[in-house]
Amino acid sequence: MTITHTVSTPTRSGTLGTNAHRPDGVAKVQGGFAFSSDMWSENMLWGATLRSPHP
Repeated sequence: MTITHTVSTPTRSGTLGTNAHRPDGVAKVQGGFAFSSDMWSENMLWGATLRSPHP
């Protein structure tokens, strides 16, 4: 008994599998983008999270 399957290749449509345009990419690479860790203001409240090393 021989079973034969024909598999067709789907056509590409849309943007899946393509490179996405990053409008902020150039500014980030050149150092002109302000990340949240780079921002500060007077009387700013700073915080940190300390997790237990024991589960």
